[in-house]
Amino acid sequence: MVLYRILVVALAVLACCGITRAQSWAIELHDNGRLEFPWHSVMNTDTTATMEGWFRQTGPMSQQMGFSRYQGSAEHKELRIDPGGRLLWLYAGQPWAHGGSCRETDPGVFPADGEWHHYAFSRHADHRWEVYIDGNVVHSGGPSGCCWLTCNIINAQAPTLITGASGMQLRALRVSEIDRYDGPFEPQDQWTSDADTALLLPLEEGAGNIIFDHGVVGQTGAISGDFTWVDLSADECTAQSYCTASPSSAGTACMIGWQGTLELSSNYFELTASGAPPLSIGAFFYGALQAQTPLGEGTLCVGGQLQRLYPPVLTNHQGDATLPIDFTMPPLSSGPFAVTPSSTWNFQFWFRDPLGGPEGFNLSDGVEATFCP
Repeated sequence: MVLYRILVVALAVLACCGITRAQSWAIELHDNGRLEFPWHSVMNTDTTATMEGWFRQTGPMSQQMGFSRYQGSAEHKELRIDPGGRLLWLYAGQPWAHGGSCRETDPGVFPADGEWHHYAFSRHADHRWEVYIDGNVVHSGGPSGCCWLTCNIINAQAPTLITGASGMQLRALRVSEIDRYDGPFEPQDQWTSDADTALLLPLEEGAGNIIFDHGVVGQTGAISGDFTWVDLSADECTAQSYCTASPSSAGTACMIGWQGTLELSSNYFELTASGAPPLSIGAFFYGALQAQTPLGEGTLCVGGQLQRLYPPVLTNHQGDATLPIDFTMPPLSSGPFAVTPSSTWNFQFWFRDPLGGPEGFNLSDGVEATFCP
């Protein structure tokens, strides 16, 4: 209790990083929303193909979201994400059911951090294939086994769908009739159509429910159900670490982080800490200024007036802690510590550490976050 009061006294006395986006719009198809190109739509792909899109999760999901193309036993293609971050894909001439390592990853592969991520499936002529997140291979297979990935030409007329899920946004999608990737690569922020583009959706309409395919065929699709256009030109929320943390009795420096999204309208933001002593009481706090002042066995990285966030937390057996943040509740919702669009705040984690030195407590490094609407 004495050590915990030290933080109170100190507060009273001292009282991944942005992504540049050239694209202007994205879309969130809600749970009943879907973008559909008609049954007679043509999208030719051969033994080689690539399906890819830019996605970001801004809140909890209750169902899968993604691309699907289906015509009975003639054609089936999919590129989808489920609520647990599992990636699912299919490239087949038969309607095979989901399941198995040839069709899906384990949960948690898609990062639910509120940032844009590139998800791709690439299939080669020798029946090898890879699944990528941000240009890194997260799953692969072939050439033997998974017979439904070894079909030949898939070019039937069929409906093309993108079905939605509240909490997942899409800013572009492309299907190609070549294998554009064979190993790690740097994803392009934007795509242009070429002779190998079977479907290209830049999703730059920004209004209405009519969507234009910029691929070779140049089809027109329509959205039904509920959807929201997301203005990316004002999406300048960023977060980055700063300051230096000192090692604790756990042998490592405690690092602060975050997960969720910096969009206040989503109200889906959590502060995290890792590397603190196991089963140690701690507290997150924040302020408008930065500092680098010795305090306890570490460094105070937040300057000016400081505000503690409740409740206190207990680190787990690995020395990690998480605190969900509710921007609709004080002090974050109103008053001098209100977190508003375009405001920048600095966060830090304080924790007890009786074995770490005579002061009995330490601190993490800091994280600076700028929030958007």
